[in-house]
Amino acid sequence: MRDWLAKLQIVAAGLALTTLAPIALDVLPPGVTAVAVRGEPRETRRLVLARRPGPMAAATRGVADALIAAARA
Repeated sequence: MRDWLAKLQIVAAGLALTTLAPIALDVLPPGVTAVAVRGEPRETRRLVLARRPGPMAAATRGVADALIAAARA
């Protein structure tokens, strides 16, 4: 939730606009209004996995595969 609060403070300062999860509606700072947007394409999110160079251990590969599968679901 900390990231949402930071984003909302940037919006409250008049420096940006952002998307937010419904859970954040209860903590909107003064002067910030949520507007429902319907009928638009789904938001796309990028998952980036970083690791050290070299062969990937089996356990690391298992975690990476699980994260990729969850992101695709």
